[in-house]
Amino acid sequence: MHHGDNLDDAGRALPARAPAQRTVLPVHYEGWQHFRENREDIERELAAGPRALRESLRWLTAGDPADVAV
Repeated sequence: MHHGDNLDDAGRALPARAPAQRTVLPVHYEGWQHFRENREDIERELAAGPRALRESLRWLTAGDPADVAV
């Protein structure tokens, strides 16, 4: 997944691209009107996805600094 990629309504774009990625940082999934899914929705959709994808997700907290391996 690359900067600027978006998920569709059910997070389907992410599984297509993410397995080769070390770290996936979901952003802008809450607080924007045009996104209807929240973190729980995304996690539920991806629960049956590839293990590597689930393990690559790193949920950040807005306003908290974080070191990220890329």
